[in-house]
Amino acid sequence: MHQANWTFQKAYQIALRRIIEEWKAALMALIEKGKRAGGIRKNVISISVAVT
Repeated sequence: MHQANWTFQKAYQIALRRIIEEWKAALMALIEKGKRAGGIRKNVISISVAVT
């Protein structure tokens, strides 16, 4: 039972990490799009905003 619980927790962590990485990538793309459109200052660093 302990091994199954550990496996579930590991799978959960991997899935959550994947969701977070996809969220950061989408946020960075949106920030870059906003910079190109003029709604976000050009000097904003998208990776810094996405991970903060």
